[in-house]
Amino acid sequence: MAIVEDAKLTFRSRMQKTTEESAFSHYLVCRYPGCGIAPLGENLLATNWPSPLLHSYSQLDIRSDHRCFGEFKSSTKTLRGLKLFDATIADFGWTVAFTLFTAARHQYAFAISGPRPAASDQAIGLMILESMEHLAAFQASLPTFPEISQRETDCLYWAAAGKSSEDIGAILSLSSHTVNDYLKSAMRKLQSINRTQAVAKAIKLGVI
Repeated sequence: MAIVEDAKLTFRSRMQKTTEESAFSHYLVCRYPGCGIAPLGENLLATNWPSPLLHSYSQLDIRSDHRCFGEFKSSTKTLRGLKLFDATIADFGWTVAFTLFTAARHQYAFAISGPRPAASDQAIGLMILESMEHLAAFQASLPTFPEISQRETDCLYWAAAGKSSEDIGAILSLSSHTVNDYLKSAMRKLQSINRTQAVAKAIKLGVI
């Protein structure tokens, strides 16, 4: 979908500008699924990380990463400090990591890194505010669909992982019949003819 790709390009450009104006050098933004294993590479929205570094972290489960993003399962506290990520490939020096939610309660994780010394609370607050504005603008530029519920999102996520309705039901403690109902509802909202198309649209729109 050209509209989605254009929105992503605009978001990347805005994040690059905010990163540079804040005297940092690198940024990464990824979706933060509400359940399951979440490889960084599959949930990436935007970044300017060097390719070797990104490749080395592509299979990192962001929900269980104890160094950084794993904290966002249960906390929205801003993290800051030296080498929240391994600096053996690229020396980021100092990283600020935080999580933001869209109006539809979809969660995203941000990491902004660079060689600068510890930033002031005011500078970090401004950087987070601008990132929030960029995320809101990105979401507003996407095609609109009726809101996808959290349960529908969870079912779509596991369907994208190749799980059957029975498997999803076992994971979410639901009957397979209920899982099918959630998926059918999501398909209607996403104007899709089957679950494969619904999953593809959900991924492109950042729903999962």
